[in-house]
Amino acid sequence: MKWILPIALLCLVTLATGCKKDDESDAVPDEDLSAFGQNNGWTTTLNDEVQFSMASAPGNFFRSYKPNGGIYRFGRSTDDGASWTSWVLPHSNSEMLFVDALLGLSRASNIARRTQDGGHTWNELPLDPGRMRAVPGTNRMFGFLYNSTYFTEDLGATWADAGSSGPGNVVFDMHFVNSDTGYAALYGGTLRRSTDGGLNWVTLLDLGGHFKKVVHRNGLDGVALHKPNDGVVNLLHTTDSWNTYSTTSVGSAIGETEFLWEDANGTLYAGSGLFLHRSTDNGTTWSVDLRAPIGNSVGGITRSGDELWVWCSTGFAHKTVPL
Repeated sequence: MKWILPIALLCLVTLATGCKKDDESDAVPDEDLSAFGQNNGWTTTLNDEVQFSMASAPGNFFRSYKPNGGIYRFGRSTDDGASWTSWVLPHSNSEMLFVDALLGLSRASNIARRTQDGGHTWNELPLDPGRMRAVPGTNRMFGFLYNSTYFTEDLGATWADAGSSGPGNVVFDMHFVNSDTGYAALYGGTLRRSTDGGLNWVTLLDLGGHFKKVVHRNGLDGVALHKPNDGVVNLLHTTDSWNTYSTTSVGSAIGETEFLWEDANGTLYAGSGLFLHRSTDNGTTWSVDLRAPIGNSVGGITRSGDELWVWCSTGFAHKTVPL
């Protein structure tokens, strides 16, 4: 299967319109690979492998994969993906977070692991803290899983239940802008903020329904996905840390996105099924930036330096986007 970059496809995501799913009758067929990767600047790589996840740290990209019919492997690139070194591992890494070139954490099958040597060896942690978010410039991290929120003060070596001092129990997403300011999106429609690195949290919005995603460009400017009780998902945008905000209704392609990511240049990316969507106007309009092979879904996006990388289960793609 091939990555498909639609040649003349523009999909503005509004309340009334959304992107086609891969099971609809007019799905885009396979085409000549030479036509792909040109329109939106992506270079695609397809191989006989299963990709589990990718991550980045300054000057480094990492990936967990398994050759079809083979065994689990871990790869690392220190030249923006031009070349990779890899080695055998006894397990996959379905989600990864690297703090630097050596220290990283991962999750797979409800087991969390930690490495201190760039992914060569991994030690199992006594508990799975869930999806992990680092507080930049500190040793603190948060993890959220089901009805629990955890924190660590030693870069993931040990974890404890955050309890009432944390952002809340049913956290759907978190994002820390710097060592002080972070935001948490919660079930129940609450959006919370910390200004001391996650030690204390205050409620900014309480709208009912639930907040699904939150990302911030800086301490003031950010966006969040909110699903009210009537089921119509809205994208909220603020420029003053949620004292005021605008609201844009979005279709299911953005409203049910697997991830919402804001680049340092202010561009928003959302992964939903086959599609990677992009917005340059704070989520008011969206276009399809990349399409995964039929039967796949976009797994995630990461950056190091001027390089963006996106992966799905059968390959990955990258393009240069200078900051």
